[in-house]
Amino acid sequence: MAPSAFPEPAAGAAPAGALRRFWPLAALTAAVLALDHGTKWWALAVLRARPGGRIVVIPGLLDWLYAENTGAAWSLLDGAADWIRRPLLVTVSSAASILIVWMYAKTERGMRLRAAALGLLLGGAVGNLIDRAFRGYVVDFVRAHWWDRASWPIFNVADVAIFLGVAALFVETFVRGRNRAPVADGSVPLPAP
Repeated sequence: MAPSAFPEPAAGAAPAGALRRFWPLAALTAAVLALDHGTKWWALAVLRARPGGRIVVIPGLLDWLYAENTGAAWSLLDGAADWIRRPLLVTVSSAASILIVWMYAKTERGMRLRAAALGLLLGGAVGNLIDRAFRGYVVDFVRAHWWDRASWPIFNVADVAIFLGVAALFVETFVRGRNRAPVADGSVPLPAP
């Protein structure tokens, strides 16, 4: 049997074993949070102070452009009243974060890609949750575009982590899941790490 990503706790050491099981989630979440809020701090300190809040990185393709997103993804709910929008978005983000931790707790040992995906999702969700709760808006600053013809909505590191987490969950669920053949008892074996 392949070694587990989550070590088994010794008998009588349930609390320490449970905490050890969550350290990969906590470490990846903390790394995403540090990168996300470090770059947001930079955007607040540097970009917001510049005229137009913009630095051209790759002409016609990539800019750093300071933006305050009071809504959700793609500025959803941006026009809603603050007394509705802010509590709703904080509640939804908090519920999503709790769901991600619950999914991690239910993740089978050895499912490293799923565990990493959930860490990325949690880091991104909490990163934007902190902005919404304490600022009332999310700091965005990455503008990917194709000259003046097309532009992706402005985003941040937390959004990238969420995107990567969803992509990894997709791969784990639909691509790797198809490659697992059921054994005689009908169960599906875990992939070797």
